[in-house]
Amino acid sequence: MKRSSLVAVGSCVLLLLSVRALIKEMSKLTYSEVTNAVIIDIEFRSFSLALVMLVSCILFSDCIRFFRQQRLHRCTEEKSFTPLHSMLGWISGLLVVNTLGWSSQPAQSVSSRGVALDDALSPMAGTAVVAHIIRRRREQIENRFTPDVLTREESEALARIVETSHNDSRISSVEGEYIVTPDVHTVITAVDRELQSSTQNCPAGIDSPWLVEVKLFGYPMVVAVDGTVVEFRKKRALELLTWLTLNRDRARRSTARTALWDLDVTDSSFSTVVSDLRRALREAVGNRDVAEFLPTTYSDELPLSHMVTTDADRLQRAYVRLKETHVIDDEMRLLLRGMRDIPLAGTSYSWADLDGTTTRLVMSALAVTVDVARIGIEIGNIDDVMVATAAGLRVFPGCEELLDLQKLCLDRVSRS
Repeated sequence: MKRSSLVAVGSCVLLLLSVRALIKEMSKLTYSEVTNAVIIDIEFRSFSLALVMLVSCILFSDCIRFFRQQRLHRCTEEKSFTPLHSMLGWISGLLVVNTLGWSSQPAQSVSSRGVALDDALSPMAGTAVVAHIIRRRREQIENRFTPDVLTREESEALARIVETSHNDSRISSVEGEYIVTPDVHTVITAVDRELQSSTQNCPAGIDSPWLVEVKLFGYPMVVAVDGTVVEFRKKRALELLTWLTLNRDRARRSTARTALWDLDVTDSSFSTVVSDLRRALREAVGNRDVAEFLPTTYSDELPLSHMVTTDADRLQRAYVRLKETHVIDDEMRLLLRGMRDIPLAGTSYSWADLDGTTTRLVMSALAVTVDVARIGIEIGNIDDVMVATAAGLRVFPGCEELLDLQKLCLDRVSRS
């Protein structure tokens, strides 16, 4: 009787504890973690706790049945308990120990394929993921593959991986395996996603006016509509403006701080950068009303006015006109001559390489320059062909398609 009572009390306590722990673990799961195919530590612990709960229910129900049999038939305790109860007790104990062991140890991979037990990456694993993304971006440029824009959730996952990788100074140059966590799965899937149509990112308003232009082809430079170069006292102000022009759809303070700063930046430091950005734009345009350039908000929003544009946006607008009219206008020629170098050359903007911004700018420039060169050859305008091919080769040196168009143009000139 004492033995069965102890088993009943123990199984009841174990059942209550396992239910409480299971509810606590399940509350940590997000919808994306439940729906994706990556198995994580919380799911393993929840499965183990569910088994503990099942075994506890079996033991407790057998104890209740034994008490009823003893009351009705006065059976002995030894006859009622079989080796099955001992086996269930051992299984329950092993599951509890295994669950506690998982909870106390850091993340490890389940197999050599990289299924992770935790969503925390080691610095070396984070560095391997970053190196893989950079390699994929280079391959995308070579294969003329335009990557899609990352969503806010994907950008936050990428930022967490980059923050982890900064704890490791080594950047692997060879292809290697890395641990697949929910963040890694999200980012790798987004990196390989193709942009469906380049026209979807065409800025609204074909002839929309602007007062300030950010030149992205080459080292970033900001100029006013009258040609005045905008000067910033803080280097981060230029980077912040560049990021805002390229991420208007998710222009938030939290997102910008995560993308631009490796470590968490204080509110006062970020406010100082934003203030310097407003001051520089105000001084560059003189007496014009610039209150709408970067309006003050009391939320996480950080909207940038469309009065601030980029040479990439203007180039895309001119490209739309080119596709409609099949005529190379003066603005297109001016923009092509203004393409000084590869996008964001000479900067250390890691976010631009990782989120595909540089790749998209290169692909956009190549599409424009190739089409302009082909139209120039069709209408026999050799000057436009040379301007377009030279601009494209500055953005992407060694592009075989542009070199072939340039050679074809030179052959026609030599024969004429």
